[in-house]
Amino acid sequence: MKYIYLALFVVSSFFSSHAQSFFTLQDSVFVKGAVLRKNILFGYDSFSILPESLPFLDSVAVFLNKNKQLQIEVGTHSDERGSAAYSRSLTAKRAATIAAYLISKGVDTNRLTSKGYDASKPVIVHAKTEAEHAQNRRTEFMILRTDYTY
Repeated sequence: MKYIYLALFVVSSFFSSHAQSFFTLQDSVFVKGAVLRKNILFGYDSFSILPESLPFLDSVAVFLNKNKQLQIEVGTHSDERGSAAYSRSLTAKRAATIAAYLISKGVDTNRLTSKGYDASKPVIVHAKTEAEHAQNRRTEFMILRTDYTY
């Protein structure tokens, strides 16, 4: 099975005498079903994206605007500590918020799908520590198509 290879670079840019960090995703292979995992940070009990996650999302937007043949799913996951109904609602709102952000950066809405997975697909089953729970609270960008045309 082939995998998607994404290289993540941190670059410093100086604008108006303020240093800003941003990320650049570079591709080498695209395969349907490939996943990039990232912990996009939200406010507690909220679907508002925290500012420290915006540079990475900006990088994803640039990457998708460069690679217009890709169609992706934005999926968010929760840990196992909340009720299923609440987690389903919150993760759906978080995924939709990320998709809306990418759309605001020029990504075609038809190339994005958003889905909240609640705690149904944990990375660590029966997590015990806060670090393990944090791994389960994640966002995944999965390639659905590599041949999208508009």
